[in-house]
Amino acid sequence: MKIAKSILSQIVVIGIIIFILFSDYFNPIKEYLPILWSVLIVLSILYKIKYRNGKTTKELRFTVKNDGYNKLYPFIIGAFLLLVGICAFLSIKQYYIFTSLIVLNGILFIISGFLFVPGGVLYFEKNTMKFKNGNQENSIETEQLINLCLHKDKIIFTDKLLKKYNLLHLNLNQKELKNITDFMHQNLGAQIGIQIHAINNNTSN
Repeated sequence: MKIAKSILSQIVVIGIIIFILFSDYFNPIKEYLPILWSVLIVLSILYKIKYRNGKTTKELRFTVKNDGYNKLYPFIIGAFLLLVGICAFLSIKQYYIFTSLIVLNGILFIISGFLFVPGGVLYFEKNTMKFKNGNQENSIETEQLINLCLHKDKIIFTDKLLKKYNLLHLNLNQKELKNITDFMHQNLGAQIGIQIHAINNNTSN
């Protein structure tokens, strides 16, 4: 469902751009509108390269249940843009810049797909730890955080007032459980307790 909504939203964007192109609005710059989209995709690619090269030490990514769909999403959109862009370039005797940029965006989407990073994220920003998965997003002051409970499908954060914050719909494996543990200890030291409910049997650290 989530990937269907994402694809539909991209198609709507493409439809709006095509409508503007064939209307009288934004002349003469309308042919260059897709370049704004190109910039956003390039920024996303640069971020993924930076993360995959270990340049974001205050951020950790991990697998969520929708990642199987999210991996396919850029390839679907990229192939769609390539097909539309090439057909338009060959059949329309004008707007060559516009159609070329659509083809470029299709290629960029496919490149982005090969640089996939998981959808779940923990990161530190000043004195705050933030965590999110899709539309789920929350934060907690690092000095208030006292405990983490790690499960295969969720993480439960507990603060000093015993208030709990849930990050749901995850798909963690044993390596990711260890990575999260190491990441939290690296950034918070011994101030935080961590319980790991292993995938096959329950254990505590």
